[in-house]
Formats: sequence, C-alpha cells, structure tokens
Amino acid sequence: MRFLNEKETKCSPLIVLANKQDITRISIEGLKQFFELPHNERNCYIQPFSAKTGEGLYEGLGWLTTIYSTK
Repeated sequence: MRFLNEKETKCSPLIVLANKQDITRISIEGLKQFFELPHNERNCYIQPFSAKTGEGLYEGLGWLTTIYSTK
C-alpha cells in the first residue's frame, strides 16, 4: 500500500470497506495492523461491510460525508 505514503495522498482520508469480516473474525485493529494503515497522519476509517446485503455501506458513506463537509 505504497500509495498511502505518496506526497499527493498522504493527507487524504482513507476508508476501508471490510467485506467478509464476519467470516474471518478479524478485528478492526487487526486489519489496521495487517494493512499497516497509518495511525496519526490521516483520517482513516474501517467499516465492516457486506457486499451481499449492503450492510455497513451507508455508515461508511456517512463517514465520508462528515469528513468532507467539515473541510
């Protein structure tokens, strides 16, 4: 995930829609560690998500809306 450290994207918000999280039973903190997501430099949000049912999609989009409406 080298692009996360590029100058052009370093301060951009990042959302991860975590599909199949119910099957793997990995925690959000575990996902952050696995993907080596930054902790302090940017707004980063992991949303549990089901591609099959759409569950979690509106919550993730709500987070993006909140982030961009405060800029």
